[in-house]
Amino acid sequence: MFQRRTLVEQIADSLRVAIRDGSVSGRLPPERELCRLLNASRPMVRQAIHRLRDEGLLRITQGHPAEIVETGAWSAAREKEKRVVLLFAVSENSLTQWFLQVIDEMRRVFYDLGFHFELVMEPGLSLKRPGARLERLLARHQAEHWILAGVSAAVQEWFQGKALNVVTMGNAFPGSAFPFVNDDLKGVTRHAASVFLGLGHQNIVFLMRDMGLAGEAEEEAGFRQAFRSRGEGRVFRHSGRVEPLRQRLQAIFSQQPPVTALLVSHAEDTLVVINWFLERGIRLPRDVSLISFQWESFLERLRPQPAWYYTDPKKHARKLCRLVAHPGPGKKAPSLIFPVFHKNDTLRAL
Repeated sequence: MFQRRTLVEQIADSLRVAIRDGSVSGRLPPERELCRLLNASRPMVRQAIHRLRDEGLLRITQGHPAEIVETGAWSAAREKEKRVVLLFAVSENSLTQWFLQVIDEMRRVFYDLGFHFELVMEPGLSLKRPGARLERLLARHQAEHWILAGVSAAVQEWFQGKALNVVTMGNAFPGSAFPFVNDDLKGVTRHAASVFLGLGHQNIVFLMRDMGLAGEAEEEAGFRQAFRSRGEGRVFRHSGRVEPLRQRLQAIFSQQPPVTALLVSHAEDTLVVINWFLERGIRLPRDVSLISFQWESFLERLRPQPAWYYTDPKKHARKLCRLVAHPGPGKKAPSLIFPVFHKNDTLRAL
């Protein structure tokens, strides 16, 4: 659990900012003046000043205002240590409401922890050789802490061995030493298939995106594990674009015996599927049972309301922030979250 910063810490933060941006130089104003400017008591202001003295930022002489002793090199080093960059390497069209809620919570938590947090979008990093672009990014942002989201195997490989604190939002690729936070992909798809099997379905399909991202193999493996002794589970991959997805649906539902249960990997794709069903008179759940792996708020407006899995974005964000703020020595195990399953209205027993 993250604790909110104390008033003394907030006062110390304000003084650091004032020193770094040049608002004050030479010496701090007298304590009485600082109390008035910061609307704080003298003991709290004094504690904040002593904290900055302990950091080597101030020198205290009896009877005189505190003297600023920070050097340019010290300032640059401290600023670099307290910067966090979330590198998002997928198109801005992939910024879902859930993802934005995660970002908002991370921004709040990092602020409370005294970190500067920045979102950097670089969809061009899907290139096979992203090294030159990444070098420019590191030079431009000067951060010690990096969160990688939606990046390719080549990007994760490039960051390996760098003297940086790197974590991933989403799975790490095999062989990567980076800690990561994500849903338990294998566990969720296995659970979804088991739900369908428990309702008597035999012809079950997993409709998943093929984006070349870490974790996709885990999703497929979990789904297939549920069919070791019963039923049939098939996996159909697609690009995520609307027309190819509609063509894939046409191929799936033209086969015999008919598909009676469908797991969809992304909420946006669930919307496309339901629209396609409406055009063809396919009824949920009478003709097909459906589960959306992801939740998005627009699904709540649909009737019947799709079954889905939901992960609290604040929980996800706090786990990421904890990995960044407390890296510690040695390799850390993945932090997997099993989301809450909501049955809602699109499941039917055969």
